[in-house]
Amino acid sequence: MPDAAHAAACVAVRHYRPAAGAIQRLDAALINQEMRHTSVYFFGRFARLRLDGRLDVDLSLLRFKAPEAMRAEWDHYEQIDVVPGGGCLSAAEPGGLSSLHVMRAGRTLSARRPGQAAWIGP
Repeated sequence: MPDAAHAAACVAVRHYRPAAGAIQRLDAALINQEMRHTSVYFFGRFARLRLDGRLDVDLSLLRFKAPEAMRAEWDHYEQIDVVPGGGCLSAAEPGGLSSLHVMRAGRTLSARRPGQAAWIGP
């Protein structure tokens, strides 16, 4: 069964191909520029590529449902909140990772990488 990595690869290819088609030549710099000017359709939400190469997309804050609240075998999460993508990811750190820090209700929620712990992309 496909997982998030397969879906992300599909999103990347579906974003790259129209940009390459618009440029009509294999010039990486021009294709990259075209990709940054075009919005990305990422798991039901629109996002954009930042200048540092990261994808700026709203993140969903999810929690596990109680067993009696699950309606199907795959129904594990409920959405608590949506964290706007603009500015919630910091610039790349020297190790290549970014930190995610968001203020909600006076407390800071953080994860070493987006998608880790309670932070799950859309």
